[in-house]
This record gives sequence, C-alpha cells and structure tokens, in this order.
Amino acid sequence: MLYLSRHRSKKPFRVNKKLLAVIIAVLVIVILTVILGLYLKSKAEYSKENSSPVPEDVTVDDSDIPVIESAPVVAAFPLDLEKISESGIDRVSDEIFSQGFTGVAIKLTDKNGVPLYSSEVVALFNSSDNGSSSSKSRTLDLGKVTDSLHSHGLKAVGCFDAVHYSADSAVEDAQRSYEIALISEMDDLGIDELVIFGLPKGEEERYLSLEYLERVRNGAPGLEIGIAAEMNELSSDNYESQILISRSDFLVLKLDLPDDGTPVSEFLETLMKENPVIFTKYSPRLMLPFIDDKTTTEEILAFNDNSILNWMIIG
Repeated sequence: MLYLSRHRSKKPFRVNKKLLAVIIAVLVIVILTVILGLYLKSKAEYSKENSSPVPEDVTVDDSDIPVIESAPVVAAFPLDLEKISESGIDRVSDEIFSQGFTGVAIKLTDKNGVPLYSSEVVALFNSSDNGSSSSKSRTLDLGKVTDSLHSHGLKAVGCFDAVHYSADSAVEDAQRSYEIALISEMDDLGIDELVIFGLPKGEEERYLSLEYLERVRNGAPGLEIGIAAEMNELSSDNYESQILISRSDFLVLKLDLPDDGTPVSEFLETLMKENPVIFTKYSPRLMLPFIDDKTTTEEILAFNDNSILNWMIIG
C-alpha cells in the first residue's frame, strides 16, 4: 500500500531584494517628509514670533508673509571701482557727499565672482592653483576707499554676486568656501552692508542658501546682510523665497526700468500703489540699474518725486 506523506518538503525562504529595496525607500521618504514638515513648521513659527508689527493704519491681507526689519535708510549713489583710483577717491567722496547722498553702492565682484579690488583671498587662491587660475589681478586698495567714504560720512554698501550655484557640482563646495572667505575679507576692509545677489530661493535650494547665510554671518559678523529679490519672488504663494529673505537683515527690491517708455517717477508711484502688502511687510530698499548719467539723474529725481528716501543705484 502506498502511503502519501502529509509533510511536504519546505522550500527555502528567499527574500525578494527588489521588493525590500522599494519598501525601505518608501520608509525613508516618509521619515524625511515628516522631518521636513516639522522643520518647515518650526521655521514658520520662528518667523511669526520674531516678526515686526504692522502699522495699525495699514490693512494687510497676506498675514502669513514673514516679516523682516526695515532696510537701513540710505541714498546710495553708484561707485564703479574700475573707474576710480586711490588718489582720486577723496575727491569723489566729497562730490557724492556734497550732493546730499548718504552712501555709495559698490559692485565688488565681476560676473565670474572675481573681486574688483586687490584681494589677499584671490592671491592665496591663485598661489594654491599653481598659476592656472585666470583670475585678473587687481591693485585697488578697498580699505582706502572705504576709509575715504567713512571720513565723509558715507556708508559703503557692497554688492556681491553669489555664483557658486552655477559652478560645476564637483567644485561647488570649494567655490562656496571661497566666497565666504571673500565676504569675510570685505567685512575687514570696511564694507558696512553687503547685498547678496543670485541666491536660489526655491524649495530644494533654499536650505543650502540658509546654510550659506549662516556661514556668512559667522565669517563676517560686522556686516549687515541684505538679500536682493525681484517682485515675482515676493508673491504670497512663494513662501520658500520669503523664508530665506526673512533670515537676512533687510530686503533690496531689484527693479528693472520700464521698457514701454513710462517715466521712472510714474513707474515707481504705480509700483507702490499696486503692492501695499510688500511695502508694508518688508519696507524694502529700492534698487534701480545704472544705465548712464542721464538715466541716473532721472532715477534720482523719481525717488525724490515719490518721497522715497531708501534707494540704491548699481551698475
């Protein structure tokens, strides 16, 4: 008689590695999402707790926009480091002060992030680069420039382009450290405020930008740090951008001149009337571009016509 065994042979249990990898990936994503949510919540609460009150006579609907301190008031005339000399800076400072301006806006680096003055940081960088760097050597002593400005009661407002985000990823960290060293040097050489251009303000890049700002503060404690932003970065639904701006000392609103022939004075008047929330919440400094001497005169008159005391013009 044939008996069938009730015990079937057991097959060895095999782990589906692909399925396990998917499960682990999902768990990691969930955990990171929770952490990210808590981080964003803490940042939002910090912004609200440290915000400045809105004037009682102004009605603001977008109450969730983070608030930063009003930009320090200054009327900053453009100063081109490539067109001045150490021997002539006192004459230039005297002319700017005599016309009633309270500061100068100085473009400190070129489009590649190279300083427009004599820099020890660049010298060290070039020496460690075995002479392969194409950085142009500058001879202007920035310290003498700022000494002259300060002796005439003028504030030195530096403008700095953060270009490390456009660098190759392999050298991005090194470029970031190089920029921090430059900013620290600018602090030592007498720059009072530094307006940073080009910081990414999107959701993914914002955390790197926040870290960058923290490193700037640690490396240059004497500087007041401003962030340059355009109007589209300040909309009520662009919260990521506003969080970054709220971590700076003040906001500079970067404006382009109208290309439809609208007079600058009319353009500024309309801008302020149509954007009361931004001007109430941020009290930004307005920035217009330097085109030529005639346009600069028109821009200054437009600021005066609209009783705008806080402005800068930069090339």
